[in-house]
Amino acid sequence: GHYIGGDAGDALQLFLVPANSMTEAMLPSSSPGVIAMTAQGAMRGGQGTPEEPQVVFGVPMDERWPMAVIPPFASIACSLDASNTAAMTVTLGGFELNA
Repeated sequence: GHYIGGDAGDALQLFLVPANSMTEAMLPSSSPGVIAMTAQGAMRGGQGTPEEPQVVFGVPMDERWPMAVIPPFASIACSLDASNTAAMTVTLGGFELNA
């Protein structure tokens, strides 16, 4: 997984949402079963380019980045810390999420 874009002051966080769950807030403490996949503020805007994106999750043999396994029927949610004027694009397992 990797990401690009956003403003320099933006930060994005990814959450794992269990199947058949409804989330009204993107805080694990206020949404039962929702798990933070990345630390708050770990994915900063204004970094990375299409040619050299910022890495979020790596391959199993890569010791620098953790691997993420998404359970069947679960969803991934993106949460920005503030409204952004420049789009951030996250690519996970070949699926692109726009925030």
